Parts: sequence; C-alpha cells; structure tokens
Amino acid sequence: MLISGTGTGAGKCPGSDALFGQGIGDANPARLGAFQLRPRKNTRPDGEAIVMCMPRPLAVGLVHQSANALTIERGQARIALSLFANAEGYALVETFEVDGSATRDAATLLALEELAQRVEAVAVIVSGDVDREKVEAIAEWVRMVVLVRT
Repeated sequence: MLISGTGTGAGKCPGSDALFGQGIGDANPARLGAFQLRPRKNTRPDGEAIVMCMPRPLAVGLVHQSANALTIERGQARIALSLFANAEGYALVETFEVDGSATRDAATLLALEELAQRVEAVAVIVSGDVDREKVEAIAEWVRMVVLVRT
C-alpha cells in the first residue's frame, strides 16, 4: 500500500491517529487495521514524502475460559489478547476459547489449525491454562511460533 500527499494526516499509515488523511480517500478502518503504525519514509525526486506501510504478520489467539465465565470476562480476555498481539506486532485474525472440555477443546483446536493454515498465520498467541503440548504440535505442523501472554 502506498500513501502520498501533503494534506493533514499525509505521511501516516492507516490505523494511526490520522487515519483519513489526503490520499487515503474513503478508507475502511476494518480493512486497514492490519497495517503497521510505523511507516517507512522515502521521498520522491520532487521532494514529496512517500509512506509505505507493510502489512502485519497474522496470528490466531487461544484463550482459556471457564465454562461459566461471564460475557464481560470473555470480552475482557479477548481484548487483552488483542492488545498483546498488537504490542507484539501481529494482526490477530481470530481468538478461540477453550474451557477444559476434551470434546469441545479438540474441535476448537482443529478449527484453530484449519484457520491458521487458511490465512497462513505465523503465530499463535495463548493465554491461560491451555494444553501447551497440543498447541505446540499444531504450531509446528502449521509452522507458527507460540507466544504466551502471562
């Protein structure tokens, strides 16, 4: 993605403070959310700044929630995982929840593996009491790194 211009917000990557600067037009914030906030600047021969934003690597999340966790607790855990992924430089595609039930957890881990393969995720971010051996086996199979949020 290449953004250039001299108006307000020009020279910033989508997703930064000035999301809708000149040259971006009617950008969709949801579509632009996977771009890094640290632009790499170059200049044209006429001196105008060009900002190139590189897409962030994709990651999937896995969080342990108790079966009777409240909706607000689930939401807070998902937000915390998303913020952690962002701080580590990843765009979180989806967050899966496990609760300790062998049947549901197996189906959840299978869904995580399939999505990670489909989107070519490079990392799985885990939080809570998850089966690390299974997660690491999936990560090795899909060729992802495992990041642990403590």
